[in-house]
Amino acid sequence: MSKNKKKEFDKYSKNYKRVLKNSFPKLLRNIDYYSEYKVQKVFNLRKKLNTKSIMDFGCGIGLSHNFFFKYFPKIKLWGFDESLYSLKEAKKNNKNVMIVNNLKKIPKNYFDVIFVSNVFHHIDEKNHKNTLLHLKLFLKPNGSIYIFEHNKFNPITKIIFSTHILDKNAKMVPVQNFYKLAKNCEMKLIKKKYILFFPSILSFFNILDSILEWLPLGAQYLITLKKS
Repeated sequence: MSKNKKKEFDKYSKNYKRVLKNSFPKLLRNIDYYSEYKVQKVFNLRKKLNTKSIMDFGCGIGLSHNFFFKYFPKIKLWGFDESLYSLKEAKKNNKNVMIVNNLKKIPKNYFDVIFVSNVFHHIDEKNHKNTLLHLKLFLKPNGSIYIFEHNKFNPITKIIFSTHILDKNAKMVPVQNFYKLAKNCEMKLIKKKYILFFPSILSFFNILDSILEWLPLGAQYLITLKKS
C-alpha cells in the first residue's frame, strides 16, 4: 500500500464507519450485517476444524473483531493494518485484540485462519504476490486464508465502488487473478464462491447461499487458500 493510501485511511479513521455507511444506498447501510455475515461464513466453513488463532489482515478500525469473539470465543485474535490511526480506533473498540503495524512482529506458522476482507483492491497489483507470500508464512501448515473481494459482475457493487470515496484510488481484483496468484505462490485454491446476494432486510433468504454460490452475481466473492 502506498504512503498516500495509508494517509487516506488515517484521515478517515475516527469516522470510518459513518463514511462507509454513507457510501451505500439507504436500504443497504447496515454495515454490521456485512461484517458479521463474512465472519459467520468463515465459522460455517470451520465447524469441524480446530480454530485457536485468527489474524484479521487489513483490519482497519476492527469492524469484525467483536463478531470473531462471538463465533470463536476462545481464539487469540490479531489485527494488522498499515494505518496507525485506524489501529488506535481498533484497540479502543476491543482491547482483547493483539494489534500490530509491523509484519516482522507477526509470528510465522501460527494462524489457523487469516481473514482478508476487501484489502487486496487497495494494494497495488504488483505487490499482490509479495503480500500473499507473507500471509503464507504466517499460516499454520493446515491453516486457511479466506479472501473476500468485490465482484465486478454485480451492477450495484460496481456503482458503489466507482463512487465510494475510500475506493477512489483502488482497483477491483477479478476473481481469476487469484487463480494465477495462488499458483505463483504455490498455494492450493480450495474453494471459490460468490456471496452477499441479499441485503440485511432480506437476510432470511441467506439460506439459499449454498445454492447460489456458483452464480457470479453476488456482491462479493470468497476465495479459500491453503498451503500446497
